[in-house]
Amino acid sequence: MGFDGKQVIHPDQIEPTLRAFTPSDDELAQARRVVEAMETAEAQGQGAVTLDGKMIDYANVRMARRIIQLGS
Repeated sequence: MGFDGKQVIHPDQIEPTLRAFTPSDDELAQARRVVEAMETAEAQGQGAVTLDGKMIDYANVRMARRIIQLGS
């Protein structure tokens, strides 16, 4: 739904919350692949591209960039 806020009221909740909201290495790698694929497509004058049998467009790139940002 687009929400990314979190609220913890006890210190024991911090670590599980961070784990739940921090992208995994695999998620980061896939997000980077999405951004790279779109950058390559844009350089060729395209506004969408297929990656692993799935269409990638600007909405996917926006979400991928957010994942990368969260993982930084």
